[in-house]
Amino acid sequence: MIDRSKLKLVRERLEALNDAPDMPEDAASRLAELADATDRQRRDMEKLRGDLVRMEGERDKLQPDSAVLQEAERIERLAALKDRFDEAQQKLPDAEADLAAQRGRLDEAMQRIGAVDVSAAEDLLLPAPLARNLAELIREHERLNAGLMNAEEEAEDARAAAQDIAQALEALGPSADTSAIHQLRHDARMARGALDMSALEDAAAEARAKRDAAFAALKPWRGAGEDLRAVAPPSASQIEAWARALGENREARDRAERQRAEKACSAAELHAARAAIREQAGLPEDEDVRAAREEREARWHAHRAAISDGALKPIAETADAFERAMLADDEIQDKRARYSDDAARLRQLAADAAQAEAAAAQAEEARDAAQAQLQAMQAEIDAAIAPIGLPAGTPTDTLDDWIEARERALAAQGDVDKQEARLETALSNRETLHDRIAEALSAAGLTADGGLTFGVLVEMAEDFISQADTREARREEMQAQWKKAKARMEQRDRRAAQAREALGKWSERWREALGACWLGADGVARTPEEVGETLAALERVRETHERVRELERNIARWQEARESFLKLCRSLAAATGVAMDEASTGNTLKALRAKLDEARRLQGKREQSDQEIARLREALRELESDREETQAECASLCVRFGIPEGADLREMLERARARALAKREAGEIEERLRAAFDGQALDKIERELAGCDADELSVEAERLSAEIAGQDERVQEFYHTMKTAEKAVEAVGAGDAAADLAEQRRLVLLQLEEEARRYLRLTAGIATAEAALRLYRDKHRSSMMLRAAEAFRHITSGRFADLQSRPDKDGETLVAIKAAGGSLTVDQMSDGTRDQLYLALRMAAYQEFAETREPLPFIADDIMQTFD
Repeated sequence: MIDRSKLKLVRERLEALNDAPDMPEDAASRLAELADATDRQRRDMEKLRGDLVRMEGERDKLQPDSAVLQEAERIERLAALKDRFDEAQQKLPDAEADLAAQRGRLDEAMQRIGAVDVSAAEDLLLPAPLARNLAELIREHERLNAGLMNAEEEAEDARAAAQDIAQALEALGPSADTSAIHQLRHDARMARGALDMSALEDAAAEARAKRDAAFAALKPWRGAGEDLRAVAPPSASQIEAWARALGENREARDRAERQRAEKACSAAELHAARAAIREQAGLPEDEDVRAAREEREARWHAHRAAISDGALKPIAETADAFERAMLADDEIQDKRARYSDDAARLRQLAADAAQAEAAAAQAEEARDAAQAQLQAMQAEIDAAIAPIGLPAGTPTDTLDDWIEARERALAAQGDVDKQEARLETALSNRETLHDRIAEALSAAGLTADGGLTFGVLVEMAEDFISQADTREARREEMQAQWKKAKARMEQRDRRAAQAREALGKWSERWREALGACWLGADGVARTPEEVGETLAALERVRETHERVRELERNIARWQEARESFLKLCRSLAAATGVAMDEASTGNTLKALRAKLDEARRLQGKREQSDQEIARLREALRELESDREETQAECASLCVRFGIPEGADLREMLERARARALAKREAGEIEERLRAAFDGQALDKIERELAGCDADELSVEAERLSAEIAGQDERVQEFYHTMKTAEKAVEAVGAGDAAADLAEQRRLVLLQLEEEARRYLRLTAGIATAEAALRLYRDKHRSSMMLRAAEAFRHITSGRFADLQSRPDKDGETLVAIKAAGGSLTVDQMSDGTRDQLYLALRMAAYQEFAETREPLPFIADDIMQTFD
């Protein structure tokens, strides 16, 4: 009934809005946008028209001087000529004075070479190639003269030196017999070596001392060298075999002894462990167990025998004895049953101990066998070394040392024999040399008395050889000097002849050079000194004449520049109305430049105004075109939805929105009514509702609601009862197995519940910690990170908006957020972007450092990198 009343009210509102246009929401929104755009465009057009009128008025006030603008190029040219004008004004007086002075110096130079007419200066000047040729000939003449004089002096000196050497060579006399001198030198050298026999005697004594020391090292053996050579000791291979066999037997003996000790120790440890287990558990020995069982069997057989006899007293006595034996055996068996593991352990330990003792016995036998082998081997060695006097039990190392000492002693004996033979040979050679040297000295004319000692005779021979060598060396030296002096004399004579020939050729070229110019036209043979002075004077004439010509050209150029500037300045002053200042042309130029600058400034401002006016007119045309399009679209929508022309568009849009809202509300109410009446037609529903009492329907609705609530409660009770019964059925089992399974199930469920709760707590804790960490990180972002993000945004021209740190498996990763969306890690960046990021981080770190410490220089060398 409530929905029916609402539907009635909504329909009444719709009837009141029948004249409102019926349009969709998007069309109404578009029409509202067009209305706003029309108003905005109208305001913009009014503003543009006002700006256009203002700009045109300002432009008309700007009137540049057209006459000055027409002469702009000539004014600029006048400014360019000003520097040349100033240069002419400054340099002309000095140049004219310098010209007069140079002309005077030219007259003076012409008079020095005998010319009076200054205009003939160019005729007197020699061509440059000819002047250079004459100067070169003069320098060549000086060089040739000096060379000729030096060559003649050197030739004379060489002849005198050759004559002196020839006289000295003649004074040395004839050459000596070289073969006799050579033989005497050889004998004297041999005699000098045989003169001192102490070295050989000392060597022989030293060899005998070494021999005696080597023989002393052979103790206890004693004898001479021949006796030592006759001794035949064991060979090195035999000694090596003995040493190897002894080592192997000793190693086998020691290894067997170690094995025996280890096994004996293991057996003792096993017995100790067995005793400890038996003492701790109180277990009987296996012998006690066997004895108890045998006693029980014996008592049982005795009891059976007594029963067979039938005597009561023996039966009772044997029964008591059997009972005691049986109880004792049962006690032992019970104890062994209770400690079955310990009993098994005891049996295993006993077996292990027996094995260890057997192994120790075997190792002891092996040790004794190895010791017997060692004793037999040592006896064999003692028998072999008995002939050389070494005691029994001598180690093989000592035997090796004795054999090496024997070899050294034999070598020392050989050295003694060799040194004594050398001494005997030297004494024999000494006597032979004494006779030969005496004969050679006598043949050379020296008296060699037979009573001279061998040393004096050798010194006489050496003095004679030294004097002969000195004379021959001097003779060879003088002969070599004579050859060199003769060659030098011939060379100096050739050089003097060549110098005279070169001077003759120079004279011919000198005459030819003079004949090619006015210096040789009068037939006078001028010397190089005279021509040199003339050339120097002509060079001064040339320099002065060129300076005069240069000054004349400069003066003419400066005068022309001055006249051109004044002519152009007067013309521009007349054309632009500027007063001509003849005394200071600079003021006239400044006035012309000022008028030109002002005219250009006004012209530039007028051109800017024209451009702005053109821009405003273009904007106004575009705005008018946009307004026409907006008005056309707005008129089209008004015609489409029946909005009359001239109506208040905003009011019509409000009424259209109200009508659309009312239609939507009516549709929703109608849908609810159809749903409540199972989809019946709306007119049928309205007819049924028209005959109903609203109060009765309300009471019925409340009753049905209460009944539905009660039914829900009963359904819940029944569901609970059903679940309870199902659980009771599930709890019923079959015997103890079912109960055990149920108990296990409950335990598993409890464990699952406990693990699930623990997992949920951990998961929730992790999620909470991560969320708190993110919140804390976002809230407490460091100032360095904020500065780095700001710097990175400026460096990249806004391509990246922010920098963030994100957690990963190894810690945190720096991520750059793009302004257009998306992100990049450092590894994903290009080289240029990565360099920009590093620069931003460096700048932020430097700012952070500079806030708390004294700032250091910031070296931004990485700005030279290639940035993106």
